[in-house]
Amino acid sequence: MAYLDSAVRCHRWQQAAAGKHGSVIVTAARTRPEKPVQPFTHWSLRKLAGYLAGLGRPVRIGRERLRQLLHERGISFQRTRTWKESTDPDRDAKLDRIECVTTSRAGPEPARGII
Repeated sequence: MAYLDSAVRCHRWQQAAAGKHGSVIVTAARTRPEKPVQPFTHWSLRKLAGYLAGLGRPVRIGRERLRQLLHERGISFQRTRTWKESTDPDRDAKLDRIECVTTSRAGPEPARGII
């Protein structure tokens, strides 16, 4: 019974920690790992949790709670199957432009009408 009590306390602590640090977690998840100088190109839940734990003010969160929090905010990770590193010298500029376009709204929403 003591185990269940400690598990409930741990779950509540993780929910509180995720709520308190939610913006830090989401900002880190939406930033490419290369920006904060990480040796990989995409986040995985394990890598993101490790990065958050190593910050100046560590955020300790389990992978499943991290996945749930990101899912609530509309962020999902897919397992990387294969990839090739680009040799394009303008790669960073192109990725920054793509990131800018996908994160900012490009004007008003189109009107919805019945046809």
